[in-house]
Amino acid sequence: MTEKRFEQFVRQLEGYAKAHPTQYKFKVALLAFTGYAYVFAVLGAVIALTVGCFVLIKDGSGGHALLFKVGIALIVLATVIVRALWVRLEPPTGIELQREHAPRLFLLIDKIRNALGTPAFHHVLIVNELNAAVVQVPRLGIFGWQRNYLLLGLPLLLTFTPAQFRAVLAHEFGHLGSQHGRFFTWIYRARVTWSQLLQEMTVRRHWASFVFTKFMGWYAPFFNAYSFVMAREQEYEADRNAAHLVGPHCMRDTLASLSVVGRLLRESFWTSLDRRNKETADPPDAYLHDLAHTILVPAHRELIPRFFSEAMHDKTGYADTHPSLADRLAALAKLPAKTPPEPASSTSPQVLGPDQEPAGQYYLGKTCDELCGQLNREWAAQISEIWKQKYDEKQAAQTRVVELWEKSIAEPLSEDELWEYATKTERLEGATAAIPLFRQLLDRSPDHAGADFALGRLLLAQGDRAGLERLERAGSKDPEAFLAASALAEEFLVRTGQEHEAAKYREQTRERCELLLKVEEERQQIEPDDVFLPHDLSREEARNLANELSALAEVGKAYLVRKQVRVMPTVPAYVLVVIPRYRWYEWREDAKNDALLARLSQEIPLPSNTYILVLGSQMKRQWKKALNRIPLLPLQSRVGGTATAAASTSSTIEFPSLTSSLLFLIKRRWPELAVVIVVLASYVGYSAHPEPNCSDYPIGVAGKSEAQSTLYLAPIGEFPPSELSRLIVHYTNAWHVPIQALPPLPLDESLWDRTRNQLVAERVVTRMKQHFADLATRSDAVLIGVTAQDMYREQSSWRYAFSHREGGRYAVVSSARMHPRSLSLHVPHGSLFSLDQRDEDLALCRLTKMVGKNVGLLYYQLAMNNDPTSMLYDNIDGPDDLDRIIERF
Repeated sequence: MTEKRFEQFVRQLEGYAKAHPTQYKFKVALLAFTGYAYVFAVLGAVIALTVGCFVLIKDGSGGHALLFKVGIALIVLATVIVRALWVRLEPPTGIELQREHAPRLFLLIDKIRNALGTPAFHHVLIVNELNAAVVQVPRLGIFGWQRNYLLLGLPLLLTFTPAQFRAVLAHEFGHLGSQHGRFFTWIYRARVTWSQLLQEMTVRRHWASFVFTKFMGWYAPFFNAYSFVMAREQEYEADRNAAHLVGPHCMRDTLASLSVVGRLLRESFWTSLDRRNKETADPPDAYLHDLAHTILVPAHRELIPRFFSEAMHDKTGYADTHPSLADRLAALAKLPAKTPPEPASSTSPQVLGPDQEPAGQYYLGKTCDELCGQLNREWAAQISEIWKQKYDEKQAAQTRVVELWEKSIAEPLSEDELWEYATKTERLEGATAAIPLFRQLLDRSPDHAGADFALGRLLLAQGDRAGLERLERAGSKDPEAFLAASALAEEFLVRTGQEHEAAKYREQTRERCELLLKVEEERQQIEPDDVFLPHDLSREEARNLANELSALAEVGKAYLVRKQVRVMPTVPAYVLVVIPRYRWYEWREDAKNDALLARLSQEIPLPSNTYILVLGSQMKRQWKKALNRIPLLPLQSRVGGTATAAASTSSTIEFPSLTSSLLFLIKRRWPELAVVIVVLASYVGYSAHPEPNCSDYPIGVAGKSEAQSTLYLAPIGEFPPSELSRLIVHYTNAWHVPIQALPPLPLDESLWDRTRNQLVAERVVTRMKQHFADLATRSDAVLIGVTAQDMYREQSSWRYAFSHREGGRYAVVSSARMHPRSLSLHVPHGSLFSLDQRDEDLALCRLTKMVGKNVGLLYYQLAMNNDPTSMLYDNIDGPDDLDRIIERF
């Protein structure tokens, strides 16, 4: 939506809202709901389809494989949609103020909040701005749950009276609630939320944002335009709410003071601070004291009537929702006054005077001085580097000005020297000293656009209308100066009440902005299928650019071309395509690419109108064919930390291998991959999980002839008693084998091989013989030990052993490798993906069959066989072999 179309649309809505206020509010509410409805509809549809797929799988419908693939894809889509929507807005920063530090201020906050019915503030922050603001940061992105911040500018507290400060607070509180309901507040919050969401999605370019960016690209601007009338009305509403609390006269005086104090500080305090920078290399220690003193200086206060008069000439526009000062004061004048107006000048607001206590001292007390000291130190530390840099520049400029002045006495200066002399003189001495030099330059070089612009700007600042002609000449000579010249001319004419003439410049500015927007839109959209032409730089220019790029270690390859454009084709559109060079293990590619883009734009001298494109791993594939048609810039290759000339001039681009592609995919999409892995592993684990095949009524073991031996089962170490009991019950009831449990056999260090962290099976059997010595003398005793610890046999090269037998009467069995290595993320006793109990049952079944093999060999004296389904199978190598065995000999 162009600016002109926006204004036309808003004007139509202003008329409609005035004629049909109820219908307008209903449409705004309906449009606000549309945004949330779209978001929830997309998420709801994806979630419903996902659940449907897995319900069909569970119900045994056909096409399990296809349904599972679709379900996985939908889960990934839902995950990335939530990630795209999960826009984290950074909270504001400042000095946290607690109630005990400023009880009078918090009492005022409570009174205004209760009067207007606004929610409580979670944080009250002191900031270094001439402003106060209410900021809401949603914890859940577009889903709300706001955290409320109240930002109080200390410069505001130092330059306003307590009554004016109360009026400012009351106005800001009105954005969170009003006496007429919360509808305006909700619309205000929705405008901010959707605009921020669109901005964040545009910046981040998350690959799943396509689901929302097209909709948001239409919806957010349209909603902002449609609700613009209501947002402006909310400003008037906030003024009225404040006026009900502090009085219309106080509110009008506060708005007028805001308009003049800000300009007074800009043109007096900050200008004097810039002059001070020429004299000292260190920033002032107490700049807030100087700032507050500025409005008390008589010479500065004499400017207040003129500033106020010029502010009253501003007209309400459509650049933002705030009405002009004149319109706001006129609206407040219609309100009934509770008290007679205070004596005041009809030409200027009542700015804080020398005999008045500022709001900071009144509401903060001694905390005000502490906060001033802290903010002074923070400001000085933050600005010290740039202050020193500007000081050095001004010292160098002063030296250069003296050199040029001395030279001008001896001989005429060249055009470039005179331009340098004039600009540096303005920077050091101001407009009065610089204007004659710019006139002198124009007398010698009438076509010098820069001198025309500078002279016009300085003349308008002095109120001289002759500056308009100079600015028009500058804009006609240099297209790049047109917008700035028109803006200065419009500002001057509005300030001096010449609105009709200002409209001409405003229209010129709008038309040029629309043209430049079309130019920028066409040139910023750089796609592989665009038509690219060879750059028209000289060999020397191209070589210099290549050398500059070679100095950046992050630059792997670079291409420079011109994009063929339709709008303003006479102005070249250069495109610098850079392929970064990172190690395969380096993460955060997006952040590194952004940093490289910043370095390229700031450190590399590029031709005018050059657009930089840094190709990430994903974009390389899209650009493969296009780049193979473009010649490379001859960068210097770096070998051993030194630069050498590149040996090859081939334009063939190298693309990442499969391994690096997989690594990029893992780095870039790890949340989605994590979801896929968890769901896939859970489902596969459930689907392919072996079923325990032990039975309470085994057909292949019961009914064996009565053995002549006695069977003993001994737990070794911390073997679970519950598993021991289940084994004994199973063999007794299902196998009809009389079995006796022995006391646990403790483990000690002599049984371990600590280099492998495993028990040594032979040592365990030896210890069993020693520990149960009374059974060793009985030839009819068969002793089987069971342990949950891992073990191996010294006499073999196996990594582990399930079982070890000696002497026809002793055996030890380990269950350590029998438990399935399933994921630990199962939902206990769930209906679809629960594996916990099945794991336990499967492990016990495997142990039952392994112990059963030793029962058959030692107790029944049976021989091993080569039947893989028999417990007497002679080649059991792993859990899979145990799962194929059934409970029979």
